[in-house]
Amino acid sequence: MRKPLILLLIALAVTGSSILIFLHCIQTVSHDEFDEEPVIDTSSAKPPLTNDDWALQTNETVETPEKFDVSLEATLVPVVTWYPDIGESLYGEWLRGNDDLPYFNFSYTIYVTNHGKKIAYNVSIVVTDRDVAVFNETKNLGPSYMYIKTVKGYAMRYDNSHGLYLHVQCHENIPEIVTAFRYFNVPWIRINPTIRPTLVKLYITPQNPTVQNVLRLAENTSDWRSVIQWVDSTITYEKHREWHLGHETLESGTGDALDKALLICSLLRGMSWDPEDVYVAWSKTNEGQAAWVVFRKLPNVEWLKVGFTNGLVIETFQNIELAQGEADILFNDIEFKNLPSSS
Repeated sequence: MRKPLILLLIALAVTGSSILIFLHCIQTVSHDEFDEEPVIDTSSAKPPLTNDDWALQTNETVETPEKFDVSLEATLVPVVTWYPDIGESLYGEWLRGNDDLPYFNFSYTIYVTNHGKKIAYNVSIVVTDRDVAVFNETKNLGPSYMYIKTVKGYAMRYDNSHGLYLHVQCHENIPEIVTAFRYFNVPWIRINPTIRPTLVKLYITPQNPTVQNVLRLAENTSDWRSVIQWVDSTITYEKHREWHLGHETLESGTGDALDKALLICSLLRGMSWDPEDVYVAWSKTNEGQAAWVVFRKLPNVEWLKVGFTNGLVIETFQNIELAQGEADILFNDIEFKNLPSSS
């Protein structure tokens, strides 16, 4: 009985040792296999999806943002000045041009604003006068930035009121052109301009090419009689309410006493008469107005009065006071004189 029991214990001991040896071998093999990083075969694997691939696979549109986010606004306004001598605000002043005609010289200000959040590069700012560029600049405008530029010394002829266009375009990212328009009404006065001495003097135009051409065609430009008779015979008398410059009277071929007086004064000033020796005399009457020419008969000291109200009338006086009569003002292209009231 004791012998079988001993044999059983020996068998169990041998079996346990075998199990321990087996477990130890398993642990050793497992440690050796995973001691290094595993090698993964990627020869057949696809690269990971990018954002664009993901967008395409999910049928979403990939939006590319604009290069610039700008919004332009353009304005063109005249510069207004207060003139104390006339008690009025004007956006310019009257000057005599190279053709001896009146020009309204004014300034205007350009405003261009970028209301966007990004810089507007290469913004072209162009002002055109009847399709002709008269101002041109290119600027970069930052976000919420206002470009301000005052252009001085722009002139329009007295009879040529018109508008200026402002064209603004950002060539980098805005195909359309932003425009602004400003109409400039030239404030030339044709009815009773005597309240403006500057305007009245501009009605005498001795150096105007049309006036000078008459002197070249006259038979004897040193003889005041030939000039006056030529005007009287060439210009048909026609009553006008408005004032006209000499070249306008010559071009129309008609004029009243005032128109002829303005023309003759221009012609005599274009000859050898100094501004102290020839004037247009003007007065306000119950019928409207009256005008005539007074000038010194060179080389004498006598003064002549030439009127056209009832045909050509030439009178001689010993001094200018008698020749000017009841005139309210005397003027030419250089001088303007207010005369004391005769009443």
